[in-house]
Amino acid sequence: MEMYLLKTHHTILNICK
Repeated sequence: MEMYLLKTHHTILNICK
């Protein structure tokens, strides 16, 4: 689960950028 959250957070940051 933690890994999933980390990946999601990274993806969100990527999209935001």
